Amino acid sequence: IQRGLFGKGAAYSRHNAERLFRKLVLDKILDEDLYITANDQAIAYIQLGDKAAAVLNGSLQVEFCETESASNIRRQRALDTKMSLWEEMVKKCLSELTDVCKNLGKVFN
Repeated sequence: IQRGLFGKGAAYSRHNAERLFRKLVLDKILDEDLYITANDQAIAYIQLGDKAAAVLNGSLQVEFCETESASNIRRQRALDTKMSLWEEMVKKCLSELTDVCKNLGKVFN
């Protein structure tokens, strides 16, 4: 907050925000301490890691590629399938309509 970082990741989806935090922990930019409480609840505490200062002073950059979540990909595939079924139906109807028009043309010359 002191460095004006508050709200910088607001545009990230939850999926990508979780991936980013996991990457920062794996890259030792953040450290994660996991505790199990008396009620058997897992609580994770995050603190600055060994490489955090290097990131904050600009000598180390974090590269991160955003991805779509699996549910978004499945949802898009379902929409594509629905659209292709609709397109098939339109082509079939158009073909049948064309045949009817041709037959009417033959009947009435």
